[in-house]
Amino acid sequence: MTEIDTSVDNEKIVIQNPSLLLGRSQFCLSISYLVKTAVVNYLTKLIVCLMLVASVGCSPNSGGTSPDGSLTETENVPIVTLDAAAQRLAEMSGASIRDYSTYDFGRNRDPNAKSVVASHDRSQELVAEMREQLGQSLICFVGTTRWLGDEEHDGDEIVVANGNSQFDILRIARSDAINYGMETDDLIKKLKVYDEQFGIEIFHAETDTIQFVFLKMPEDLTAFCKDLYEFCPDIVDQGTGSVELFEKEIKEREQVFLWWD
Repeated sequence: MTEIDTSVDNEKIVIQNPSLLLGRSQFCLSISYLVKTAVVNYLTKLIVCLMLVASVGCSPNSGGTSPDGSLTETENVPIVTLDAAAQRLAEMSGASIRDYSTYDFGRNRDPNAKSVVASHDRSQELVAEMREQLGQSLICFVGTTRWLGDEEHDGDEIVVANGNSQFDILRIARSDAINYGMETDDLIKKLKVYDEQFGIEIFHAETDTIQFVFLKMPEDLTAFCKDLYEFCPDIVDQGTGSVELFEKEIKEREQVFLWWD
């Protein structure tokens, strides 16, 4: 037994094994250090994770819509607001957005839609690209191409608007065949039949003109062309000159141009 004088008020405290006491002290210090180190490491990792989450959530490429409802650069979330769609259309076309679309050959304006004027060569392509980015409650189409009002443009109107289906395009364009006793809803009724039979995609509509592409070519194209001629006689009588040539044109282009004088 080793005695160590640790006198306090002249009293002696005897420690039997001072080396054991020292070992226990070092052990306690080591445990304390390990605990503190583990806590610090945990907190550090937690802070880093929170910073990463915050960074991803605030990044313009992180997904979701931007404050105006438009798409960011790398996401695939559809555009859901008309203002955001108009902004995107202006960016893609390089043209100034107009807070209206036109109808009656550009003579009248619809403030519920928005539009730009783009070159004819780009119009159908722009519509296709815009449609890939729009939500289900928005539509895009080629509008006025013949300008008979105060506005004079050497280009096509590209329209974005609120709509539940492609048939709302005709309503916004106010398309009709009034000289044949058919109003907008009459044209829609007939086009819906074609859509149910083989699928169509309307991309252009204005006062007296409608254009659509096929999602599936009619199996009996001859019968379809005869039916289409009854629906829109002017495409033959003032166009191709015969149903046979009209059929040939449709087969080559895989799209239909309807026009009522």
